[in-house]
Parts: sequence; C-alpha cells; structure tokens
Amino acid sequence: MSDTADARVGVLSAYGSPLLGYTLQALIKQGLKIGGVILDAKGFDKKSMSIWNDRTQGRLPSLTLDQFEKHEIPTFFVSSHNSPTTAVLIKKLNLSVLVNGGTPTILKKCALESPNLGVLNIHPGRLPDYRGCTCVEWAIFNNEQIYNSVHFMVSEIDAGPIVIEEGYRFGKEDRYVDIREKVYRCGFDLLARGARRVIEGHACPTDVLSPSDGGAYYKPIGELEMDIINSRLATGEYRYQDS
Repeated sequence: MSDTADARVGVLSAYGSPLLGYTLQALIKQGLKIGGVILDAKGFDKKSMSIWNDRTQGRLPSLTLDQFEKHEIPTFFVSSHNSPTTAVLIKKLNLSVLVNGGTPTILKKCALESPNLGVLNIHPGRLPDYRGCTCVEWAIFNNEQIYNSVHFMVSEIDAGPIVIEEGYRFGKEDRYVDIREKVYRCGFDLLARGARRVIEGHACPTDVLSPSDGGAYYKPIGELEMDIINSRLATGEYRYQDS
C-alpha cells in the first residue's frame, strides 16, 4: 500500500484544454499531491473545443493554470506524451499515478508503463457496455442509465481494468446541457477519487474488473438521434429523469 503523503500524481493534458483546471481542482480537493502537469505540444484542437462548447454551453468556464499558483504545481511542455523523453521525465518525477486530464494523444506502451501504478482515465459511460464515443448521448437514446467509469488505461481504447464507477439520475426539468454538466463535474470528482483509491492500495490492475471482453463500441451519435434525445428530455420521458 502506498503512503498518500509521499505519493505524487501527474496530469497529462494539453495547452488550452478546459479539462485541465477541473482535473487539478478535483485532485486538490482530494488532498492529493500533484507532482507535475505534462502538456503535449499538440494542444487542445479546435474540433475538441467546439464539442466541449456545444456540450457545456458556458456552464464550465475555463480554470487557468495561474489560478493554481499557490499550489506550486510543476508544469512541463513536451513534444508528445509518447516520446521517450516524456517517459524519462515521468520516472524522474517519481509519479505514482498519472491521470488523463485532456491528453490529445492515444497513449502508447512507453507512456502507460512510465508511472509506478499506472495511468487513469475517466470514461463517461458504463464499461464494458458503453465503449467509444458519445456514450452519454447513446445511453439516453437507449433509455439506459448514464455512468462514469474510472479505469486503468491500456493500449486498447476503453478496455483497461475498472477502478470505480458511478451511475446518475436526473430531474424532470433537466435538459441535455444540464445532464452533460453534471456528468462532467461528477467525472472530475470520480477521477480524483479513483486516483486516491489506487494510491491507497484499494485498486490495482490485477484485482479489478477488466472490460476488454464484451460490451459495445459506439460511434459518434447522429443529428437524428440527438433530435430524439432532446425531445425525450423535454417531455421527461427519459427513464432516469425521475426526481
């Protein structure tokens, strides 16, 4: 079991990512020591920012790094999260666990194996049932419960061992942006709680469920399906819209 007082969490992100600030905020709230933020030179692209803005509608304004100045978090810029230099940096910083706070890169073996305990990701869907894209939207379309799942990252997408998961219910008055806001906010918190569980020795890749077998992989949802989703939410017909 790791000593939380000595354990150091690293955050993989990209310059301009709106996910970074909320990830840091959640980790700090959990009392975890952040050993470094590592920013990929690729940056947070325009398409990803457009998707974020469409989903949040200004509900989650950016938290910039300077807002965390008092915490003295070391920040590093690298050419790629998959570069050998980044792997050396992670080991040099002696990071116990990394969390995905908005990496723009599909992580390869050298990055995934660099921290002492692994790399964690927050996935907005129940694994293995909902792997892939727009899983929040597909869950509403299928009239099933929306989940967040924290899992260890492996080479296969959305296929690593699960650390912790959490399902949500919503109010009759909630619309798409309300649901998306709640899932994002709860996701940041769950990711930080998952990191604490791993650091405290309550979860490791050898003793938690792996979703690599079974489940479905979803592609980005279409406009027709989104129209059905918005209509269902407007009439309060989503099964988990019951409070």
